[in-house]
Amino acid sequence: PSEDRFVDPDKRFHWRDGEAVFGFGEYRGMSLADVASRYPAYLDWILNKDFSQETKRIVRDAKRGVFPARS
Repeated sequence: PSEDRFVDPDKRFHWRDGEAVFGFGEYRGMSLADVASRYPAYLDWILNKDFSQETKRIVRDAKRGVFPARS
């Protein structure tokens, strides 16, 4: 698979139809935007666990309503 399908270097999120989608965990396959609006406690959980700073940055941004954009 092509590396450009991933949003982040850790490959925690991938692109689907221009949106960042979870590639791991309980909400695998759901868009980051959908999880942020429906399950914000999951984003808090990620921030309190041992994820990379890049993953946490993406999640912190999502909590503020800012989502990755495909360049």
